[in-house]
Amino acid sequence: SCKESERGYKVYFCSNCDEYHFCYFGCNSRICSCCGKRHADNWAEQLANNTFDVPHKHFTMTLADLLWEPIKKDRSSLKVLMDSAIQTIREFYEKIFGKEIIPGCIVVLHPFGRGLGFKPHIHVIATKGGFDKEGIFHEWTQFIPYKILHKKWMAIVCKNLKAYFPNTDEFTQLFRIIWA
Repeated sequence: SCKESERGYKVYFCSNCDEYHFCYFGCNSRICSCCGKRHADNWAEQLANNTFDVPHKHFTMTLADLLWEPIKKDRSSLKVLMDSAIQTIREFYEKIFGKEIIPGCIVVLHPFGRGLGFKPHIHVIATKGGFDKEGIFHEWTQFIPYKILHKKWMAIVCKNLKAYFPNTDEFTQLFRIIWA
């Protein structure tokens, strides 16, 4: 009912064109595709004001469409996706640096695609490197290989989803199809 008359409205009269103009109220919900943008913009601005000034990358981590329906049935499994994204970035950097590295990650779940259908995916803003145990920042200045990161993401998210749904034969079959 966002921006419909039952939510209320303001009426303005224009004396130049001799017409009334109606401005309908929005729902003000964070998940509304119209009103949520303001919330997202405010959050992004606050986040930008409270972060380190370090080089970063933006990653979008998607799932095979075969996994959408089981996740849709159990929405609490969406946390598994977010945790898997952080684990993927962390393990990727540990592998390329050869030691434990703690990257900075901002993880945002998008449960819907552009057409507002259920197409869960994760957006990650991650530092291009991370801090070691001594607090020294190590920057990765080279190209980040998509294939390696993608395979690591798929392996981790599949392993974690399988652990989350341990008694589901459906997931075992889905993973065989995905990895075939």
